[in-house]
Amino acid sequence: MKNLFKLSMLLLLGFASLQAIGQTDERNKIQMTIMHEGKTITTELSGVGFSISRYKDLEPAADATATAGTKEKTIITGNYYLTLNIKKVNNDFLKLMSKKTTVFNGTITVTDTYGKNAPKEIKFSNASLESYSDQFSTMSYEDAYSSSNISLSAKSVTINGIVME
Repeated sequence: MKNLFKLSMLLLLGFASLQAIGQTDERNKIQMTIMHEGKTITTELSGVGFSISRYKDLEPAADATATAGTKEKTIITGNYYLTLNIKKVNNDFLKLMSKKTTVFNGTITVTDTYGKNAPKEIKFSNASLESYSDQFSTMSYEDAYSSSNISLSAKSVTINGIVME
């Protein structure tokens, strides 16, 4: 009876440990593809954030003396910001971000590896680097030696085929 109990406990613990090993934190796959000068650069992301800032600017008058007493027209400008957590920064991506004047287009796809949620696609154009941060540690960040965060600004963004205005 003792041996049967020990055997059943051993099997139960073995099965439980196999289930724990089989679990992963990466349910969603996030990938960014950038097209620049005919070259495709693909980067795996661990997270992405999106925000819109709509500032109101005044359109300056064409000629101040000719339009004295008229009201200036209000223009709503829009900037789109993407915040990216990059798993591993490859050299092609780093070279692209190293130049101050680089402007590029890209697509971010978010897919549920379980297939329960619909995929999400974020397309952006005329984007440029706003900020880049890299933190190195003796610890591991998702099998990488650093944690990289990048902020991009874009002139236009489309989410799942819907153009953001």
